[in-house]
Amino acid sequence: ANQIVGPHKITRLVHLQRQADVKAAVDNAAVVAQIGAAAAESGVEVGLLVEVNTGMNRAGAAPGQPTVELAGVVHDTPGVRLAGLMTWEGHTLSAPTPAEKQAAIETSMTLLRTTVEACRAADLPIEIVSGGGSGTATITPGLGVITEIQAGGAVFGDVTYRSWWDALEPALYVRSMVTSRPTPERIIIDAGYKSLPVTNRTPECATLPTVQSHRGSAEHGVITLEAPDTQVQVGDLLDFLVGYGDATVFLHDNLYGIRDGVVDAVWPILGRGKLR
Repeated sequence: ANQIVGPHKITRLVHLQRQADVKAAVDNAAVVAQIGAAAAESGVEVGLLVEVNTGMNRAGAAPGQPTVELAGVVHDTPGVRLAGLMTWEGHTLSAPTPAEKQAAIETSMTLLRTTVEACRAADLPIEIVSGGGSGTATITPGLGVITEIQAGGAVFGDVTYRSWWDALEPALYVRSMVTSRPTPERIIIDAGYKSLPVTNRTPECATLPTVQSHRGSAEHGVITLEAPDTQVQVGDLLDFLVGYGDATVFLHDNLYGIRDGVVDAVWPILGRGKLR
């Protein structure tokens, strides 16, 4: 999802090759040279995909000849191999109607397709064509361009992803405790935005169907009910379907797998803090 830049991260990427085939996206020739030099020195080879900007205007080389030229640099650099091209058409998620979203995705995939064809015409081996995410997973794969889909967050079925793909089953919850009942209409919980952000979409309370609003501060969540309720007491536990897993999971140390109301597994979140 982002570029691997800087000696520390490049060294980590290179060392990982002894355990798994971990690929990276690139959009800069100088970074390609740095990864190649580090990999060659360690006696490994790193697979790289050139990121193509198909409309999101974040990272990525421009479609067409700029991507072809960078793919050629990757292909010719010792220590790395050209694994393919990738894009993320995330800008299409803001389209106001399904028809406009479809059209925007088709435009992005056309740019990607023509760029793949241009690379192959230049005798550059393009094996992986990666694109599509959870928010476009019901459309992008059917357009016949990509060989790999990047959908990941959909597994959690959070409020945000369900707004893009309503067939998803809710699976990611944060459990909080009621810490105060100032009024019959207001509940205070111990999950503020340090553990339950309200980014993108507001979390949904699984145990309180009559919530009017939910706002958070650093260490408090403030729940306003549609009608007075005196049944919920201080010390009670409330479960919230996460609003956006991407902004929530990294705040925690573990994921707890629940089966039939019992903790069945505990998975450490090993990637937490690894941006450094």
